[in-house]
Amino acid sequence: MAMSNIDADEVNLDSSMELDENSQEPLRADNFEEIYNSLVQDEPDLEEETHVSYAWIVKDFSKLIEKTYSPIFTAGDSAWRLVLFPKGCNQTEYASVFLEYLPQCKVDAIKQEEKEIAEGKEVTVDSEIVTDETYSCCAQFALSLSNVRNPAVMQINTSHHRFRSEVKDWGFTRFADLRKIGVPNSDFPVPFLEDDQFCISVTVRVLKDPTGVLWHSFVNYNSKKETGFVGLNNQGATCYMNSLLQSLYFTNVFRKTVYKIPTDSDDAKGSVAYALQRVFYNLEKQREAVSTNELTRSFGWNSFDSFMQHDVQEFNRVLQDNLEKKMKGTDVENALNDIFVGKMKSYVKCIDVNYESSRVEDFWDIQLNVKGMATLEDSFRDAIQVETLTGDNKYYAEGHGLQDAHKGVVFESFPNVLQLQLKRFDYDMLRDMMVKINDRHEFPLEIDLEPYLSDTADKSESHVYCLHGVLVHGGDLHGGHYYALIKPEKDSGWFKFDDDRVTRATLKEVQDDNFGGESLNKPKGYTGNPFKRFMNAYMLVYFRKSRLDKILSPVTTEDVPYHVRASLDEEHRIMEKKLQEREEQYYYRKVRLLTIDGFRNHHDYDMADFSKATKEDDHNLLTTRVKRNATILDLYNHVASILKRDSTSIRLWMMTNRQNRTVRVDLLFDKKGLLVDQICDTHIRKDADLRIYAEYVDDKQELSHEVVDETSAFIFLKYFDYQKQSISGVFSVHVERDSPISDLSDIVCKSMHWPEGTAITYYEEIKTGMVDILDTNSSFLKSEIQDGDIICFEKNDKSPEVPHQQFSSALDLYDFLAHRLTVTFEPRNGEESDGTFDLELTTHTTYNEMAQAVGKVLNTDAGYLQFTLAHLPSRTPRTVIRNPSKFTLQNAIPYTYANDQHIVMFYEVMDLSLSELEHKQLIQAYFISDGITKTNKYDFYVNKDGSVKDILQQVAVKAGLGNEKVEDLRLYEVYNHRILKAHNLSDSLFDLTEFATIYVEATSKEEELELSEQNGISIIVQHFSRDLSRLHGIPFYFTLLPDEDLGSMKKRLQKRLGFKDAQFAKIKLAVLQAQSLGKPYYLSDDSEVLYGEFDPESHILGLDHPAPSSAGHGMDQAIRMR
Repeated sequence: MAMSNIDADEVNLDSSMELDENSQEPLRADNFEEIYNSLVQDEPDLEEETHVSYAWIVKDFSKLIEKTYSPIFTAGDSAWRLVLFPKGCNQTEYASVFLEYLPQCKVDAIKQEEKEIAEGKEVTVDSEIVTDETYSCCAQFALSLSNVRNPAVMQINTSHHRFRSEVKDWGFTRFADLRKIGVPNSDFPVPFLEDDQFCISVTVRVLKDPTGVLWHSFVNYNSKKETGFVGLNNQGATCYMNSLLQSLYFTNVFRKTVYKIPTDSDDAKGSVAYALQRVFYNLEKQREAVSTNELTRSFGWNSFDSFMQHDVQEFNRVLQDNLEKKMKGTDVENALNDIFVGKMKSYVKCIDVNYESSRVEDFWDIQLNVKGMATLEDSFRDAIQVETLTGDNKYYAEGHGLQDAHKGVVFESFPNVLQLQLKRFDYDMLRDMMVKINDRHEFPLEIDLEPYLSDTADKSESHVYCLHGVLVHGGDLHGGHYYALIKPEKDSGWFKFDDDRVTRATLKEVQDDNFGGESLNKPKGYTGNPFKRFMNAYMLVYFRKSRLDKILSPVTTEDVPYHVRASLDEEHRIMEKKLQEREEQYYYRKVRLLTIDGFRNHHDYDMADFSKATKEDDHNLLTTRVKRNATILDLYNHVASILKRDSTSIRLWMMTNRQNRTVRVDLLFDKKGLLVDQICDTHIRKDADLRIYAEYVDDKQELSHEVVDETSAFIFLKYFDYQKQSISGVFSVHVERDSPISDLSDIVCKSMHWPEGTAITYYEEIKTGMVDILDTNSSFLKSEIQDGDIICFEKNDKSPEVPHQQFSSALDLYDFLAHRLTVTFEPRNGEESDGTFDLELTTHTTYNEMAQAVGKVLNTDAGYLQFTLAHLPSRTPRTVIRNPSKFTLQNAIPYTYANDQHIVMFYEVMDLSLSELEHKQLIQAYFISDGITKTNKYDFYVNKDGSVKDILQQVAVKAGLGNEKVEDLRLYEVYNHRILKAHNLSDSLFDLTEFATIYVEATSKEEELELSEQNGISIIVQHFSRDLSRLHGIPFYFTLLPDEDLGSMKKRLQKRLGFKDAQFAKIKLAVLQAQSLGKPYYLSDDSEVLYGEFDPESHILGLDHPAPSSAGHGMDQAIRMR
């Protein structure tokens, strides 16, 4: 039986049982009803199939040695039994008890085995190895230990588990303390064990598993097999993209439209439409998760961009814009509008006069408030809520002056596919920051939107909408995880698409689990403050019910462009062949074979490097495979054929992992009738490679004995060659454990052709970084030398001397091998094509030693070299090493090196030495050179005790302005697209904000005149898109003039921005609150004069327009689609 290595009470479960609060009686082991009720309280939301309680009296406990089974008992259609290890499992201080699920084939085998034994017949079946690989069963259970006569003397433990062939039993390794089981204690007058017997009781609650993944480990989980669908691979932080793509894929009318875009002559690397067609076809045809690398490359992304998380709504709009451009002039030019676009009217209507100003606009999605809204219907009512403009907030109506008015929004039409963005992120005025809103917000499976249409809207067709998709966000403003819950077909169930994994989902998972707010089912025993769930719906997708058949019309093979099918079908054929080969591996076990030749060619720790995949030309390790049901004799014959030897001339040894993380020879395969997997299941993991050492018994150089027994040890010897400065394997030998280590000297001298009596030093290679010198007078047994141990030897006489030798002994070389690493050095500016090189250093290497080594390669002074650590795997610069005197390579690679990743270091040859740089500060400034649309980035150093004027002087020089223009430059700091502060020339560098971006612009003569002679006032202008949580672009300063109306100011503003007429026409002007960026007040009257009403201390001029794909610095730069 394969017993679990994990004690159930150590793996996230409640191992204690609580009494009902109203109960005054102590819990008894035979009170099965109360025990069952407590299990239900632990998992009240899980639906039950059946339950059962069973008591097993264990007699003659002291006589039990091996594991013992209870009789089989049933719960509905499922069969169970208890497994008792009286002397413990994996330890000896506690008796261990496990609950085992029995598939029907095992029940039948047990009954047949018992029958044959009872009849005195030869047993023809081994029930221990009979199993069903396909079953799974989820159950809660309580295991109790009690006194047979007094059930109140008891202890109880609870757990839950998904029983399956890989882990068919679950329970408690430390179930009963063998030192105390027969002794009374202060809690109970009698012990559990009395008259050499006790009772083990179990209550099992078998649970339904509607999604098929309850308590699933997801090892070897196959989404296609379980659900019929596949997921999308996450490239780093692309879960937001994956959830949206799955929603769009199952919007069949959209998928068909994408397939109709002409892409015959396109390349997937540069065409978003073609790359998306290929992703969609792969989602339909592939058996494994689909890669999106090709798609993101078509966006213009690199690997680093895939680690930047973005807003789903923004990504969706940019994607749709790109597809719209590709559709122009084709048969599907307006197809996206027919699917996603509705119309809304913004209006202001005077109360006392007949005047109305309105504008009808298209919308692709609707943003709805969550805060203060209990339901989706509340959010829609809030969206069309009418605002009354009165008092100081009266509306200026042309021809009527200031008037009381109603202002609002009303919907003229809704699209077939309605995408609703729930505003889970909002500005918190108290904290002056954006925060996530986790409040409860309920949404229905169906919603009637007719009440939210205008009176003039077409209502001849039903406006009932059905929920199709829920995009979920878990986390906060700074990041988190996205996944999608989707109903693919009209009458299908729901599925959860979580990157590469697809599972079935319940309605509770779709709705209640994603409403947000406080959890209605608190954990048992939790008495603290209510807590809000951070996983909640962020985007909802509804389909118009009356048009479901059109929206979900099946996508046929003919809908897919021929060139897409032809290219991908061939790729799928190749992939299927690889998958078939992988599935065949289920019936085989991979074998890694080492011989004396491979050992001799190994010049590092251990006997070989099993951590790296074997290359075709790697002669140190041979790779083959053997059937799992092959016998050891079959294995001998197979290996012999590979080595071209007779099977009687080799001995095969299993190599296993020791606790010190070495791989050494351990077990001789001498029972040739056993199956390969019978031995493997005992000694290695089920999916691990079988590592074998093939000993040549007829090879004199191996010095093997004919007899291998417990009195001998099979050891391996290495030689440190002082002249070659290397360590190599030499031979293996069987030695008598009682003999002294000095006996090796005769064997070594003979093998190495050294004079008899040569002085030799011996070391035991214990593990990487641990090598001990051996006492030659001590025996192998006393020195704890066993099978598979490695002994390294060296001559005491090192003559002739090696010039410039690095290692004077084996210990020196072993120390180097333990700490060495390969570092790739790349020029930080990336301009030198041949400037990349590798050096072999150690973790002890200091900054100066590293600089000297790099300087030698570059033929430059080491004092002028500056190094920067790298992010992996993106290989982008991280931080400059600031404290060279305390730096070693160990500081740079504690995580990276531990995971065997490549070490990358960027270098720069500086104009100043490092000693001079200690008094300098690196400045990165963006010079606005053309309107506010073009910037040049300048990096330079200034004195740490300098001023803002020093920065401006450097910018003036780099921009070619000359020092006389320094007085005309303005420096201001920006964070998250908001201006923090403008600085005077005399401000110290210490006044700058560390995390802000520095912008420098030249003030024009025109601006100087506006401020000095025309009494203008300087104001801040801020870009945003629809919502104040979506700031973008570069904020800037602008001048308001007295008596200038809005129409005239717009012309100056357009000139300042450098925008063309079509681009400027998209901008809506608004007045924002400077401190809170509260709700914008939009400016629509061109005759309005802002001067005098606009306070630059409390107001900001807002420009509401879509963000360009490359807006800003360090914010959302990855959303670009060529």
